Amino acid sequence: MAYADSHDDPADADPVYQSFRHAPDARPVKIPTVRHPATGECYVIWSDITDCFPGVVRVQHGEFFVPLLRNQDLYRIKPHGIRCHPGVVLDIIYHSGPFQQRQQQHSKHSTARARLSGRRGEGGHRRAPVQPVSDMSDSDEQGGRASSSSFSAGSFTLPSSRLRTDVSLENARDDSETLDYAEDQDEEEEEEEEEEEEDEEEWHSDELELPIQMTEKVRRALHVDDSEAGNQQEEDDDSDSCHEEQEQEEDSHEETKAGDESAEDTAVITNGQVETRKGGEVAGHPDSESGILDRKSQDIPNAVPSSSKAQALITAKVSEIAHRRIEDVLRKRYRWVESVCPKLFIILPNKDVVPPTATEHTDLGDALTLANFRVYFCCDYGGLDCDMRYGQQGYPIKAEKEKDFIQQYGPYIMGVLETLKYGVVFNDVNAPPDQDPMMQIRLSMAMKFLESEGLFSSRGLVSGDGSLSSIKRISPLSKQQLSDFMKLLVVEHGAEPHGDMNPCPTPNRDVQWVCQAHWIAMSGPEELNAVQQFIKDAVGSVACEFQASRAARVVIKSPEKARDFYRMADKLKTVCAFRLVLDWDLTPEDERELCEALSRFQAPVVKIVVRPSVTQKVCIQGLAHGYSAVITQALKNKRIEAFMMGLSKEDRRGPAGHDERKDLEKVFPILRQDLVRFKRNTKTGKVNIGIAVINFDMAMITVRMAVEGLHNLSKFNMFVVEINDSICMKFIKPGQPGSEIEDTGYRTDNPTGFFKKRRGQDTIKYSCFRAASTLLHSTALVEVRISFVYARDRNTVREILRFNKRLEKLELFNTAEDDPSQIYETFKALMANHPTLESLEITQRQGRPLTSSFRWEHVSDPAKMTVSMNFCEADKVVSMFQRYATSLARIQIFGISAHDAAVLEKALRPKKGPFKLEHFMMTGAVELEAAALEDLKKIILRADIREVSVICSLDHNISRERDRPGKSSITSVTSTGPSGFTSTKTTISGLTIGTFNLTSNGGISSIQNNSNSNNHSISKTQARVTTEAVVRLVDFLVAIRFKITHLNFWGIYTRQILQELEFGWERSAYMPNLTDISVMDGQEGSFLGGWTRNLLYYKSSIGRSAYLKLNPTAKVEPLRSLELHKANMTTEDWEVFLKMVDFGEIHTFVVTQSTPLAKSTLVKLAEAVPMGSKLVSFLVDGPGPTWPEMTWLRHEVEKKAKGLRS
Repeated sequence: MAYADSHDDPADADPVYQSFRHAPDARPVKIPTVRHPATGECYVIWSDITDCFPGVVRVQHGEFFVPLLRNQDLYRIKPHGIRCHPGVVLDIIYHSGPFQQRQQQHSKHSTARARLSGRRGEGGHRRAPVQPVSDMSDSDEQGGRASSSSFSAGSFTLPSSRLRTDVSLENARDDSETLDYAEDQDEEEEEEEEEEEEDEEEWHSDELELPIQMTEKVRRALHVDDSEAGNQQEEDDDSDSCHEEQEQEEDSHEETKAGDESAEDTAVITNGQVETRKGGEVAGHPDSESGILDRKSQDIPNAVPSSSKAQALITAKVSEIAHRRIEDVLRKRYRWVESVCPKLFIILPNKDVVPPTATEHTDLGDALTLANFRVYFCCDYGGLDCDMRYGQQGYPIKAEKEKDFIQQYGPYIMGVLETLKYGVVFNDVNAPPDQDPMMQIRLSMAMKFLESEGLFSSRGLVSGDGSLSSIKRISPLSKQQLSDFMKLLVVEHGAEPHGDMNPCPTPNRDVQWVCQAHWIAMSGPEELNAVQQFIKDAVGSVACEFQASRAARVVIKSPEKARDFYRMADKLKTVCAFRLVLDWDLTPEDERELCEALSRFQAPVVKIVVRPSVTQKVCIQGLAHGYSAVITQALKNKRIEAFMMGLSKEDRRGPAGHDERKDLEKVFPILRQDLVRFKRNTKTGKVNIGIAVINFDMAMITVRMAVEGLHNLSKFNMFVVEINDSICMKFIKPGQPGSEIEDTGYRTDNPTGFFKKRRGQDTIKYSCFRAASTLLHSTALVEVRISFVYARDRNTVREILRFNKRLEKLELFNTAEDDPSQIYETFKALMANHPTLESLEITQRQGRPLTSSFRWEHVSDPAKMTVSMNFCEADKVVSMFQRYATSLARIQIFGISAHDAAVLEKALRPKKGPFKLEHFMMTGAVELEAAALEDLKKIILRADIREVSVICSLDHNISRERDRPGKSSITSVTSTGPSGFTSTKTTISGLTIGTFNLTSNGGISSIQNNSNSNNHSISKTQARVTTEAVVRLVDFLVAIRFKITHLNFWGIYTRQILQELEFGWERSAYMPNLTDISVMDGQEGSFLGGWTRNLLYYKSSIGRSAYLKLNPTAKVEPLRSLELHKANMTTEDWEVFLKMVDFGEIHTFVVTQSTPLAKSTLVKLAEAVPMGSKLVSFLVDGPGPTWPEMTWLRHEVEKKAKGLRS
């Protein structure tokens, strides 16, 4: 920006000035004008005016106000200033009256604002506090570098001492927010005053007092005298009530002594603390009070500060901002089930990267990366004589997660680092700054590293504008965020994942993570002696282990030792979890003693493992294995946050210590050996429970009685594990409409009445195919899955649709051979008028391993309705094709007759469109008849289908009888269910050829002929029919090759299909839309034949480029998924293979083989993956490489593919 003389007229060298005066009889002061870069007008920069007239609030000409420059929208434009008025002397107006009174009444707020230093302007027009020139020095603060002012403090006569406070305020404000005091100025100040009072009330109302027991311990450790604290508070209050005249006298007195104070008491900033070189106390010194001061006790004199006092203001403000930012984190309390790890953690540079001559001001620049840092956990009470304030164990961050680490947890770590560096006083917790010089250096280096990553620090925020209440606080981490954080760390196998910190329950039932010394102090001698005595007496008769994470795992084999444990457990107040294995057959007396002990347990988590018990109570109370009295007592003990009870079939050791929380991550689903699991919300007292039952209605009565009503539950899940039936209930949260209605009739009334009173606000997911419950007739159903026969159950389904207005999904498991379209048409009208129903699904199996399904989506809107079909040849699908052809969105064919295929082809002819078909999948295509393949080929070639998947295999799930008279086809019937198979019978026209003993992945291990007389002729017939089927399939693939997106080969025909494709590879290898391919060879030898070799080359980056040169308008999709099972490639094959795979585009890469893998192959594979690869799934497996070599390969790929799933 140039002065006006260079813009008005190039030939005119005389500058333009504007005259000002601060009093009618004062001599005018001329200030040079400049040309505004936005408007082009001559104007005077506002900062020049404030430099000449400190304390100015507005400019007038007589009775007329001179405003700042504004644009057409009436917004003040930058740089701020007033328009030049040649030949006119403008009057400078200082503030008086209401502003002074406001400052006196609310010195806390104005002081907080005054401590924030403003950002500097550009060029030579910068504002600086009015100070003696000798005291001015360059500042290294973040936010800009200040220059010395050309004016001295004695150059002007200030109207009052209050105006010098205005100077500080002016310097604290940025040019962009300079106040324009207009006629309604007083009203704006009153509104601002009310807002600040509300902020102050909110500040104090948010503070959370610690438990009394903790408060006393902290107070004794700090040796704080309450009377001293009270006197200090009174002094603070007195200082706020000074009158204006007294302040002016003090200011004038301090002004005359400014030079002496500057010489006698010189203060400098060292790492955010003020160190006094002559006189006064050294901040952070062991002899002085540690930690940051309370805001109420930090008043700033209204006189113009000396250099030392200005530095002190900045230091105090950094500490206050750090306190403000971290306050919510320190206030946050976690229950055991939420506290995955200590809430306080930091990063520190490794000692080997810190130079021996380093200081806190050492700037390593870009030399450090996150790999040079380790994560350390901190003690929650680190300021109380903590012998191990930081955990001694540091954890590196996973290399592939470094970017996520900084983005998600960088600001949080910055706040904790500042807490340790500057110190914090929060309620009764006093955490002073760390006194170790080397630790201060490492803390500073960590903070500078985070700043280099773009994060803000409290020291950087000092140069910002606004009051302290406007500083944004750092949000505490949620349970999920803490859990995700632990996944980013590299923790050695078997090591405790939380360093040297120990979880300790407090009397307020939250968990604090403390060091060993604090845990011992909080436990007390009685508790420690009880543990030692029990371990001593338990030798030979009981296995006992107390984990470092404060969990007791005990295996007891006799009732006598159980009683000893119960007595010891009564004294344990700081143990987080009990894992109790009772390894004997419990009698009713043993069960009664266990119930009594449960009522006294203090641990937040209890897990009990017992032997199965079958008593009369099982049938009466509906629970799967009895022990209803134990479960009821655990529910009544409000101190238990999480409870698990299981059978001794599980591993008795299991997860130990703090890892018990892994058993609680999901109450659903209940495992087969579990009796019950529940979690309790300590705020609302509501319980989330999952329980194994044998009768839903009886179990409902038992649990309702135990919790005294369903309104005391948040979730209630019941399971009949043996038949996979379940009922899952979710109850509305407190404060929602209907939550005030309680289950007062839990002793006598039917539970459906309770749901009716709440008007269906609770939700029930009912999935019962074999068992039944009265809850099916409730009005809170949102999902229903039931067994269905059309003639028997259609009225029940009508009632469900009529009375459950929040029903979303309805699934009917049809056990009869009903027509799916008839079922839909029966309920079509009810579903069309239902307000929330989304889908109807009909599943059928009818004794076959394969389950067919017919699903209607958007049933309430015929225009949007879509139909998905997954069927085999035995299903009744003709009417489905004819009625819903235009709504078909997804078709999965596991077998279709020639007649049904002809009907489908006719229904999908273009003249009957438009159609919604997007997904078309065929499984077992090699077994389809020629006529069926021909009709399906027409459908695929005509329709605009987004995904076409062909599975060219003998799928062991396709087990259907196709022994119709006169039908010639290959039929495969498996002898086992969906989980696997051991043999498959191949039949031609009803004649059994032989039995193939197949492996689980489709290979052939042996062949057994069942015919004794015609073995030779049968094998010839089989070979002929198989060859004909393979030829038909290959012709089908070649015809639709431009449409195929997913291709899968596996089973006994894989080698034959690949060999047949090789004969016509010039045509069949060109599949431009193919993105996913999976091959499993059923025989020995490498799969890398002519067809697969040319397909991979065609899909490689080189092949795609060459093809596009010949066909510029064509589009070739790269392979995104490549799975090769039993590939059996040699080292030479791997060299060719790696050259053709485009690892820059592929997402899934899986190769397994039974032949050895060379180490050189692993090296070349790691080199073939480019940096920034899109891989999300990667697996290479085969004999030869050792575990460390495979781990190395995985690590190398993870470094290059950031999105790779662990």
